[in-house]
Amino acid sequence: MYFSCYVQGTPVKLLRNHPSLALWVGGNEQVPPKDINEALKNDLKLHPYFENSNGSSNLKNDISPVLKDPSQYLDGTRVYIQGSMWDGFANGKGDFTDGPYEIQNPESFFKDDFYKYGFNPEVGSVGMPVAATIRATMPPEGWQIPIFKKLSSGFVEEVPNPIWQYHKYIPYSKPSKVHDQILLYGTPKDLDDFCLKAQLVNYIQYRALLEGWTSRMWSKYTGVLIWKNQNPWTGLRGQFYDHLHDQTAGFYGCRSAAEPIHVQLNLATYFIEVVVNTTSDELSDVAIEVSVWDLEGTCPYYKVSEKLSVPSKRTVPIFEMKYPKSKNPKPVYFLLLKLASLEPAHRRIEEKQEGGLIQRIFSHFSWETNGLRVSEINGTEDGVAFFLHFSVHASKMNHKEGEDTRILPVHYSDNYFSLAPGEEMPITLSFEVPPGVSPRVTLHGWNYHSGHTIM
Repeated sequence: MYFSCYVQGTPVKLLRNHPSLALWVGGNEQVPPKDINEALKNDLKLHPYFENSNGSSNLKNDISPVLKDPSQYLDGTRVYIQGSMWDGFANGKGDFTDGPYEIQNPESFFKDDFYKYGFNPEVGSVGMPVAATIRATMPPEGWQIPIFKKLSSGFVEEVPNPIWQYHKYIPYSKPSKVHDQILLYGTPKDLDDFCLKAQLVNYIQYRALLEGWTSRMWSKYTGVLIWKNQNPWTGLRGQFYDHLHDQTAGFYGCRSAAEPIHVQLNLATYFIEVVVNTTSDELSDVAIEVSVWDLEGTCPYYKVSEKLSVPSKRTVPIFEMKYPKSKNPKPVYFLLLKLASLEPAHRRIEEKQEGGLIQRIFSHFSWETNGLRVSEINGTEDGVAFFLHFSVHASKMNHKEGEDTRILPVHYSDNYFSLAPGEEMPITLSFEVPPGVSPRVTLHGWNYHSGHTIM
């Protein structure tokens, strides 16, 4: 909670019972005026029970009845920090040592020199929304994608249209440091193609950011805040959902990396890590299953670890992923990491040896259960179903170019996901349908551009 004004503890009384409140902060990248800061320090003193993390019984016996009385404190349970870059945040001195806020090479997030300090109060990156949001919020002049200007250094400079510049667009390249991350997937043909490639980069950027951070959590880092989750206007930078409440793929990349128990590839060392056991219990009797897939559905690399135990709040490197060093590795491949109890992992080995590849997508049947409509999707093609994403629309026979038919917001249990052969994934969609409107749920994928109507 940041303070912009302070009158007799009013904001504290208003918010102190909120379950998501972690601490009180006097100002964002600044400290309050001296009189307000002193008042906050006095009014937000910690109750003695919360000053001592050991909670010793001797301390409790030595406290006077007046100091023990919770009614003497506006809060007493949460620490007060005078500013977002003071008192343990960034370099702790109020210098602008947060950030960065621009595109990065994904492996950079894992390197020791990415950030010097323990807690980064602000870090951000790109945030391009989907093409439908651009068309819904900008005139046709704003539908032009950037010009990719090749420099003598070999890097590419993106030159966005003036409307994107006004909306604070963050380029997907940084000449002299980061090659254009969109061009890694081919030159975009149009706005739809550009925004689809941008979603893939969004996903990779924010997943790598969180994975890199948690790889060093509690050994170097103590925390991070991402700037920002949501855009208060139609801006084109750092956002997990846009002004119309449609999530970008960055949201799902971040959420994947922030799982309480997570398995990941360290992009700097290429070691598989059991990372972020943020639960209070030790993780025991588990194994990691590692497989590599190509678009055709073949699996040239497969490995299962020995039985593992991972302590609470620890990151454990397990083994190196050596497929890139193997003889004739595929230039493009998909890495699938799974964490499971040891016995189910062995069962999956048998299934891979004996079973065929799952066929994917595009025929379906539906039924109603408990007020929910359920659709099961099977398919007719082999291989990896890459970067699948749902969207919900109002059914219309005819609509004008640029007209936004989406129903928003929609809460997805997952989106922007991929399925290797043999995988299944239940997805739940929740949304409110406007009166008189029939919803249409569609599924698109990287290797299935035309889309498919689910229901």
